[in-house]
Amino acid sequence: MNRPVKFIGLSIVVLTSVWVCRYVWILRNPYSNDGLQMEWSYGATSTVPNLEMWADYRGQRIKCPVFFGQMEDPHLQFRDYDGDGRRDIVFENDKYKQVVSFIPAHGDTPPQFKVIQNDITWP
Repeated sequence: MNRPVKFIGLSIVVLTSVWVCRYVWILRNPYSNDGLQMEWSYGATSTVPNLEMWADYRGQRIKCPVFFGQMEDPHLQFRDYDGDGRRDIVFENDKYKQVVSFIPAHGDTPPQFKVIQNDITWP
């Protein structure tokens, strides 16, 4: 192989690896050590997944007040949505957005979920 072909091939591998690592890092649950748990479920199609979240606290399951789902091709991110310096749970697609803030347990105060935005209404 000549040098330009090797360089192009190596560049493609490096760029793909950076993109995959960034995507995995975004989806990583930053609150897993604080008891935040996630469970994905799929209905008739894998393009409309549902996501249930809860926090384990002293043997109790504290459920998130929002059931994430009923969106086509959603994206899950943990990012500071409301500007408070903490990463929020953002589940969105091009049309809808569900955003919940998670506050880990502190002392005797149990973990809390705070709904910031929910464009999905259930019947």
